[in-house]
Amino acid sequence: MLAHFDFPKTLQASAYLLKKANAPMKYLKLLKLLYLADREMLLNHGLVITCDNYCAMKHGPVPSHTYDIIMGRDPVNCPEWNHFIQPTGNKCVELIIDPGIEELSEADTDYLDDVFNKYGSWDVWQVRDFTHTLPEWINRPEEKNTSSVPFTPIDILRENGCEDVIPVYQEHIDIARELDLLFG
Repeated sequence: MLAHFDFPKTLQASAYLLKKANAPMKYLKLLKLLYLADREMLLNHGLVITCDNYCAMKHGPVPSHTYDIIMGRDPVNCPEWNHFIQPTGNKCVELIIDPGIEELSEADTDYLDDVFNKYGSWDVWQVRDFTHTLPEWINRPEEKNTSSVPFTPIDILRENGCEDVIPVYQEHIDIARELDLLFG
């Protein structure tokens, strides 16, 4: 786990979900499924898959860096993303080339499978509406309906009654930061 956004894992996790869907997917639904997989892993183990930042927006919580990539606002990662995953129109994306899953752990794919099995058959608005019931979205300020309100994994843990997992999460982040410093 890195202490910062992990583009390779995010790309592979996104492709993994798109491959499971075997069809283009609304990008909002893809963002929600990634968010839900990160959230479930965080609540249960103090780890996340993407190491993305999160924000509450009009349509619920999303991983913000991934959102920027999908929207074409990341000149560093967009070219590689677009090599594997491309927009199809109608606010959908599709898998063009499978980047594999070498960066994903078995736990990562287990959580992605679990989230896809729970929500993959739901339409985008059902998933969106579900994310509006989550405390980390409900407890954000009202500005979330007109802008982006950031929140952290620690906010998710606190607002879901998982304060006991916060030290585990913080320990993972501290170790990841040390590894990033050593191996850059």
